[in-house]
Amino acid sequence: MRDWFLVGLELQPGDVHILDTALLFAKDLGAHVLALHVLGGSCEEGVGVSSPFEEALRKQLDARKEEASKELNRMVQAHAAFGVPFQVEIAQGRPCEVLMERAALLRSSAPQGGEVVVTVGTGRMQGSFWERWLGSTTEHLLKHQKGPILVVPSGGGSSCGRTVDPHGGRWVVAVDGSEPSMKALGLAWRWSNAMSAQLTIVHASADRHAISTLETTVARVLSSEGRERYTLRVTEKEPAQAILEEAEKIEGALIVMGTHGRSGVERALIGSTARRVLETTRLPVLCYHASARG
Repeated sequence: MRDWFLVGLELQPGDVHILDTALLFAKDLGAHVLALHVLGGSCEEGVGVSSPFEEALRKQLDARKEEASKELNRMVQAHAAFGVPFQVEIAQGRPCEVLMERAALLRSSAPQGGEVVVTVGTGRMQGSFWERWLGSTTEHLLKHQKGPILVVPSGGGSSCGRTVDPHGGRWVVAVDGSEPSMKALGLAWRWSNAMSAQLTIVHASADRHAISTLETTVARVLSSEGRERYTLRVTEKEPAQAILEEAEKIEGALIVMGTHGRSGVERALIGSTARRVLETTRLPVLCYHASARG
């Protein structure tokens, strides 16, 4: 079983945290990494052979592609010490669409049981249109991309500090009994086995019957042999508050949660929890989207 980390890079200062985080996971998991930079714009042919505008645009795009290639190659050399199979690629189009298409291609060729983890930044640097666009790309992926998405604080300011090493750390896993959260829990359990991590499983509910059912479900998802490696916390607090407080309390290295990507009011409510966690935490957040619809 081999996982792929598909890392979306915009060649901004915060990229170092995105790439370092993906490589830290990949090193322990025996995964491969594909770093992808997406160039916006197009040079489609118009009326006639080639207008002056098209020629100028093509030259500009070629120059950007050459500069991006140099920067990506520098990244490969700078991260060679990780010893992780590391590829780079430059594509053209809308970042969210290109990332989803590339993830689908990797998934179709991945070994049985392997995951393709789309890894992106939060893109919250003030005053930068490009990074705000990356933020909207990340939000689009969280709603529509099937499977795991690793979101790394990358926007500068207080949200972008040192890269957190997840190996041997404490991970907070938010569960609510839904399919996405159980998928997220299963992936976190598999990864934690390889990375010697401890899981703190958080459930926000005052329903005693639901809590009992959830305990049974959690025990079924996780191996009984590793019972000492996880703790189940139940709280009546608001979900985002419970997740963030637990992560701070245990000095967590990773937050794991499921996303639904549904429509209407339910999406807004689910989105508000994920949004608050992503906007507040300085930790990487592993989201699992079990449905590509919506």
